[in-house]
Amino acid sequence: MASGLRCNVAGQIIIHAGFAKCGSASIRTALFQNFRKLQKHNVFVFDKDLRIARTAADLVGTPIWFLEQARKKSENLAQRLGSEIAPLLKRTRDHLVILSAENLTNPGMAELFTDLDTQREV
Repeated sequence: MASGLRCNVAGQIIIHAGFAKCGSASIRTALFQNFRKLQKHNVFVFDKDLRIARTAADLVGTPIWFLEQARKKSENLAQRLGSEIAPLLKRTRDHLVILSAENLTNPGMAELFTDLDTQREV
């Protein structure tokens, strides 16, 4: 799975804004099942609290409730994501980070990530 993923710039982020009932759970399951292989290839995943998962167990649950609370507060999450990714840059500049949550398609969610694309390739 991870062998085909290659980063072109430091700190790429994939935001998977899946719609409900369109495979989001299957994607999260695949990320969980391939956790170690992904890490070996410098592919990391945000956990339910928008932290970089350190173990496969950290991927149990989705960040939908964290994101919903941030939306209610009109919080900008770009800096938080950047702070989580920063330690990865010390290890390798060639990495990819994945954020997957089906509620990212809901109204108001895109605003949570304003200016993220100025920090990293999204």
